[in-house]
Amino acid sequence: MLGLDNNEVILVEYDPNWEKIANSIINKLSYLLNDVILGIEHIGSTAIKKIKSKPIIDIVVGVNKLEDIFKYKIKLEKEGFIFGKSNRPNEEVLLVLNDNLGKTMCLIHVVIFKSDVWNRTVLFRDAVNDSEELRKIYSDKKEELFLKYKNNRKQYTKEKAEVIKFILEKINNE
Repeated sequence: MLGLDNNEVILVEYDPNWEKIANSIINKLSYLLNDVILGIEHIGSTAIKKIKSKPIIDIVVGVNKLEDIFKYKIKLEKEGFIFGKSNRPNEEVLLVLNDNLGKTMCLIHVVIFKSDVWNRTVLFRDAVNDSEELRKIYSDKKEELFLKYKNNRKQYTKEKAEVIKFILEKINNE
């Protein structure tokens, strides 16, 4: 399963096909944006093995300047990428890829390459993949929030950010 309606929260078991789908999207973006991409990674919960996840693939694209992405607006929109509204407009440009039913299947976070946002995102993914303890902390919190916010993705995401911050602090203090 891949894709969710706008406000929906569903957690599903890890699917190894997510990596293949992410790589396909990464290859497409690399081709479309080859002049401006400095780095591109599959991130988020679908990139963390052994935990349940919302079935939405997250990808981070690193560029030199956020404005660079707007040169490709028409090209990206022709390929189905929609410019979305970011909660951090000074730190990222958000692109959304929906399936043919209008469900969100992929979020692309365009950020400054090697910025704090880039570094935290990649560090979090790698650390949680490498640590049973961190995976458990993250997974348990996601399950708890899922039970509270099945129909409120905004609140689910907001409160999930707190456990991500906690894990990043824990990593930095070790």
